[in-house]
Amino acid sequence: MSAHGGAGWVWVAMLTACAFAMLAGAFDAVAARRAHLIGVVLPRDARPGDRISASVVTDPAAYQDVPGLRVVPIDTGASLALSELQINLGDGGQQPASGPLVVVVPREGGKIPVSVLKAGRTIVEKQVTLASGGVASSRASHGEFTMPSVCAIDRVQAIHGPFGGDSTQTSIEVARSRARVLAESPYAAYFELPDDISPGTRQVKLREAGKAVSFEAQMVGVQLAADKLTLHAGEDTDFTARVSGLKSGPGRLRAGNGSDLYDVAGAPAGVVAPAADEQGKLVLEIQNLSPEIVTMTGAAGGAVVKDLYPQDFSVGSYVYHGHLHADQAGIFNLSAEVIPFVADQVGKNEGPVLAENNRETPKSERTPHAERSPKAKRDYRISRREVSDAAGSHRYCGLCSAVTDEWQLDSNSRSTSAK
Repeated sequence: MSAHGGAGWVWVAMLTACAFAMLAGAFDAVAARRAHLIGVVLPRDARPGDRISASVVTDPAAYQDVPGLRVVPIDTGASLALSELQINLGDGGQQPASGPLVVVVPREGGKIPVSVLKAGRTIVEKQVTLASGGVASSRASHGEFTMPSVCAIDRVQAIHGPFGGDSTQTSIEVARSRARVLAESPYAAYFELPDDISPGTRQVKLREAGKAVSFEAQMVGVQLAADKLTLHAGEDTDFTARVSGLKSGPGRLRAGNGSDLYDVAGAPAGVVAPAADEQGKLVLEIQNLSPEIVTMTGAAGGAVVKDLYPQDFSVGSYVYHGHLHADQAGIFNLSAEVIPFVADQVGKNEGPVLAENNRETPKSERTPHAERSPKAKRDYRISRREVSDAAGSHRYCGLCSAVTDEWQLDSNSRSTSAK
């Protein structure tokens, strides 16, 4: 996903402590081995005869935990930039891999052929079988555009509604910054939040088919920090997980399940979507990804799960205080994320848009995301590695440990070494 810069926050957070010399060598080795992997991202709810849009990413594992997306990993066999590649989705045309890919799904066969070309020569071919059902279309309102009222930063988001399926005719801005549309069907558009988004209430503006629709969404994120980053075996340290961005107050959130954005089935025990008659909530999930190295106090099954409500943010943020004990030396990983179980909101119609103002999604090649450390149980999403000291200052690095298996990646875990 997007690498967030200026604010210095880590929204889907990890704790890292590694020697920078080791990091440089590990990053170079992994980057050289994985540079040839790309992924074609399609909307999972595509149906025969639909016009849809797809995109190509250089870190396919980072998107595979989004139920509303279909990610097709492709090994190009060599280290190639997206600008060197073209994609054919079975219609005979060649589209640049660095831009949106638009195609009409074949009405027969239930498959989309995917060919990757370089200089007009096919180097890889795959067949993508259409899903039997769509997760997003059931959430689309008739004639209305809707999106979550609370969004987790560094997660893919979605707007549901009557789209044309051609993302070059779709523009999404968040706090006046352009968002990248990853995939679009006639039922939903999936997009990444811009790099400069920070917690708080932000305006989201959609331009589609000559219409302008706006939303007010609360952007929430989580930041991990620890008193000590390097532990000897037998040592202890305290850590905090700070969640920011949700408005405080006595009001209730309307319940939702976010079924096309979050893989709840793969979440730790205790992560439960609210029933329709219950109030909405945020769920803070902190996982100990290295239980053989450290013990996390209060982590049943290796995870801490906390339900959060607006009243928990009376001082502007919620802070969880945790404790770690190093059982043996070694690198360990903690991960944290916030899952909003909040209902969608209906967008506000702002009237027609002039054709010249309906700008296309930029077709420039995206910067590859940082490499990710080995996963346990779930895939997560993170844009960059960071080392954080007790005072909360941040130093960024590329990788905290070497990856031993190409697809066993945890994309949000931060690791701290215990010596």
